[in-house]
Amino acid sequence: MTIVADPKGNLFVHGEDGSLTPAPTVVNDKTGTTMVWDGEKLHPLPGQEPSRIGSALRGVVQGATMGFGDELRAGTDALAQGVGNLIHGSDGRPTMGEAYDRSLAKNREQFQTDREENPVSTIAGQVVGGVGTTVAGGGALGAAGLGARGAATVAPTLGRMVGQGALTGAAAGGVTGFGEGEGGVVPRLEGAGIGAATGAAIGGATGAAATGASRLISPVRTRGPEYDNLVGKAQGEGIVLSPGEQTGSRSLKMAETNLAQMPFAAGPAEDIADVTARSVNRAVARKADLDADRLLPDVLNKHQAKLGGEIDHLASTNDMQVNAPFAQTLGQVRARLPHMKEDVENEINRRLNQLNSMITIDANGNAVVPGKSFVNLQSDLREAIQGAKGTAQSELIKFRDILRKQMESTMQPADAARWRELNRHYANLSVIKDAMGDAGAGVAEGNISPLSLRRAIESSMGNDAYAMGRGDMNDLARIGQSVLRKPPDSGTAGRTIINQLMTGSVHGGVGGAIGTALLGPIGGAVGGLVGTTLGPRMVQAAMNSRVGRGYLTNQLMSQIDPRVVQAITAATAQQGAPRNELGPR
Repeated sequence: MTIVADPKGNLFVHGEDGSLTPAPTVVNDKTGTTMVWDGEKLHPLPGQEPSRIGSALRGVVQGATMGFGDELRAGTDALAQGVGNLIHGSDGRPTMGEAYDRSLAKNREQFQTDREENPVSTIAGQVVGGVGTTVAGGGALGAAGLGARGAATVAPTLGRMVGQGALTGAAAGGVTGFGEGEGGVVPRLEGAGIGAATGAAIGGATGAAATGASRLISPVRTRGPEYDNLVGKAQGEGIVLSPGEQTGSRSLKMAETNLAQMPFAAGPAEDIADVTARSVNRAVARKADLDADRLLPDVLNKHQAKLGGEIDHLASTNDMQVNAPFAQTLGQVRARLPHMKEDVENEINRRLNQLNSMITIDANGNAVVPGKSFVNLQSDLREAIQGAKGTAQSELIKFRDILRKQMESTMQPADAARWRELNRHYANLSVIKDAMGDAGAGVAEGNISPLSLRRAIESSMGNDAYAMGRGDMNDLARIGQSVLRKPPDSGTAGRTIINQLMTGSVHGGVGGAIGTALLGPIGGAVGGLVGTTLGPRMVQAAMNSRVGRGYLTNQLMSQIDPRVVQAITAATAQQGAPRNELGPR
């Protein structure tokens, strides 16, 4: 039904059947507003209907203030009236109390009209306002006993989300019921009680719905920010990850491992693993400026010769200057030798003597170490560092760094930059060669082992290098130790269940049932055999399809902040609070 006016201004109710019934007008004695009664509820006069945007904005204010928006607006109007009375005098003007009552009635009338004429816009505005208030407040309403920080960090399990939703709904509904009520304290408390009870029910249901939707949309959770950080680095390096590796889900990783041992699925699983292994090899090789997806001896030897040739070329045109500051630094190193352990003292002293034996006088009368001699000293130091342990190794690394810094300081800037780059690539290549020297079938096929990579990093840069994050390949070693690590084959109950889900225990039964229904006992036997043998391959294909991978790895709803759910719950629960309806006066 709608309200229409004839040319003379008479108002009618236009029914759905096309009939016109005279519509009486009603004047609100508190606000002076004239409205039209259609037999069921009041409406604004034609042309005075609130806009959807206006209703939505007023809903935002009401939702953000938990139903106290009308009181707040009335308070400001009363204050403005009081200021006006002080300036212009109070004779014939409303008092602050009268201004408050009139504004409150007007605001409530306007909001009730919004709910009647534009319910969707008004409720949407209230929800938006309620969400903003609750999130801005740190989720205090729903964090009972946890605090805002706890509400944001504790995993959103079903029980917790339902409980917090009920608490949030009760609080929001109670506050809104009190704020929306009229009259004294007792009627408002009654409204608060009804609002709290209704809000608790709505809140619990909202929490359950949010948890269910979260699990449906994002079925697998990642292991946490640290794991996600490693996954991001792996993907940045171009490493191809399986759904289990990308999410860190133990169940998915076990499923992938088990599929690799099953008929018709083992071959594709090996292909998938080979793609990952090649991407890891390529990521490692890039650290040595090498483009290769198999780290075989001929590939490494060829690249070593290439890098060595460039280093020798630079060395042939650059000598290390042995100036006074450098000589003083070497003197300080030698002065510390008696305070070191005997093995450390002997090793450092041997390298100092080797350096002294290389010093010559150039054409300008300057003491220098020829570039090629310096390269030989670097090579000897690299071997010494790899063979040393503990303090001896760390002191040798310090001594090597002193020499490198002096050599670079005597080069032209362009040569020094290229020198650093080449030496970094050569050092990384040495780490790769060391790792590829370990035993294992994968290594023999040119695939680097993450465990061997970690050991080689510590051998090259010190026993604490991995722990302290040193080295260009430290992140790759960590990715190998965490993201790419296979779950242990412990024969646990979880693994047994996964085996049953992927083998004949499920697929054979399904295939047998379908075959029996279609072709009888013989069909059942054939269906059971097909289900048992092809079921795992079908699961594997689904998991690794584009759609399957996207579904298993998406985290759209995995990190849902409980405060956001609480905010939505609070805003929704406000709608359950009792309200005063417009009626004829």
